Amino acid sequence: MKPIAHAVIRTGLIPEDTLAEIRKWGLPIEFVQSSQVLESAQAVTAVIQDALESADQVTCRDTDLDILSRFLDPNHQQKGTLMLRDGDQKGSQEVLFCRTILMEYAIPWTSDTIFETILNGETYLRYTDRDGTKMKVFFNDGHELFFGDHKAFMVCVPNRT
Repeated sequence: MKPIAHAVIRTGLIPEDTLAEIRKWGLPIEFVQSSQVLESAQAVTAVIQDALESADQVTCRDTDLDILSRFLDPNHQQKGTLMLRDGDQKGSQEVLFCRTILMEYAIPWTSDTIFETILNGETYLRYTDRDGTKMKVFFNDGHELFFGDHKAFMVCVPNRT
């Protein structure tokens, strides 16, 4: 159940018979025991405010169909190796990527975010450009792209120095 729904149920404003009816429809509604119902207006306000400020409510999920189209175009897709470095820990990940119109690097990535590692100044993307130039690119910023609720790409801004 989403945090905002749980917060509203905890206010005790929705009668139990209404919650029971909603649950019959198949919605995952939890009943709140009377000991968990919030008594004061301050407590109700605090719980609803926390729910409204939760990650589910404030996360912006960017979508950019141009990047997906560009990535799927064989003329723009390239192979490289993401050299992951974090202190003593080292690893590598073969990746496909494309350059965006803004010359950022779009790397398909659906698992947990690794921006902390990518932006640490040690991790870099290694690849051979189409003209044969060996490239070693460090990143200084980035964001994630989503398609619906699904994370699809990390878009990484290269260091310009």
